Amino acid sequence: MLGRCQCGLMVEKRWPIAYEPSTARLDQANSSMKLATSAVLFAAHLKGEPLGENVDLPFIAETLGSLDSSYSNVERVQQLRQMVESARQIAGASSGKR
Repeated sequence: MLGRCQCGLMVEKRWPIAYEPSTARLDQANSSMKLATSAVLFAAHLKGEPLGENVDLPFIAETLGSLDSSYSNVERVQQLRQMVESARQIAGASSGKR
């Protein structure tokens, strides 16, 4: 990560990230992890990144639908759900599926 110190120079900072060999599957993760993962995958899809080429929009919609009820009234979550649904409709229309 790059940042500026008080002297105005750029300083690179590094920190280790622990490797977890037995992480939970996404369908078993907590809602905040499901939301974060869905947002990242959808952003990669929209940006056209290599990761985004294999994004399964129905899976993202299903993952967002499985969030705890406490997320149901959060405006940003509702917006993300709507964007994913719109992308699904566009993808279906462009591939001839409806």
